Amino acid sequence: VNSYHHQGIKRLAAGLKAMCYSPDGLVEGFYSPAQFDPTNGKYHVGLQWHPERMLGDYAGCRRVYQDFVLAAAVHRAHWNAHLPVSRPAAWGAQRQHQAAQA
Repeated sequence: VNSYHHQGIKRLAAGLKAMCYSPDGLVEGFYSPAQFDPTNGKYHVGLQWHPERMLGDYAGCRRVYQDFVLAAAVHRAHWNAHLPVSRPAAWGAQRQHQAAQA
């Protein structure tokens, strides 16, 4: 991992797991195994570098984006499937008028 930061993670919180390190051993990326399942819309990841600046440099940078996009798409599809559909009141009146004219 190529780090651009002047700060680091000294100790991870309970439930988090390190997934990448800088050359000097500093944790540069972590995730929550309990909240990481992109195919089900879960993506709890923390990074201390900028993968968008290095997409072609390291395979892991592209993987971070692919998993994030997948999790976001699944989460949005799930969210949209559970949202109530609201329509303007005029929409119902217009449909009733059209039905009466037919």
